[in-house]
Amino acid sequence: MKKLLPLVIILITLNMQGQTNKWPQVKNLHPNKNVRWVTMKSMLAADLIDAKIVVKPLAENREEHAYVTKAGSFYVIYMKEDLNNFEEVIRHELIHVKQMENGDLIQQKDGWIWKGKFYANTTKYNHRPWEHDAHKNDSYLAFKNHN
Repeated sequence: MKKLLPLVIILITLNMQGQTNKWPQVKNLHPNKNVRWVTMKSMLAADLIDAKIVVKPLAENREEHAYVTKAGSFYVIYMKEDLNNFEEVIRHELIHVKQMENGDLIQQKDGWIWKGKFYANTTKYNHRPWEHDAHKNDSYLAFKNHN
């Protein structure tokens, strides 16, 4: 029986290697060490398994709490360091990633294209339809995260 146990363990391991789940790729450069886990969990809930995310601290002189930008094949989420609601903020920014992945939101040098319509960077936050969409959907993502 002692000789058979290592063989069983090897067979189980080999069988599991072909069935391993793919995990989201997240690099956390933010001082909050919980950011990586929360981002991965939220990416799974948002069906963003193939997106590559880097989370970095946001310069303190910015108005917003966070924002996301596309840099090559990665999405970079910049987030303030002292946020108590960082999980909510991450979910919100991941909705923007989803919008970009779907082609609904396209980043431009001087603004954004939302579903075919251009909006300059100077467009007020409350007049950005992708923000309305993200606020509408981030609570759904929170619900999926807890199930």
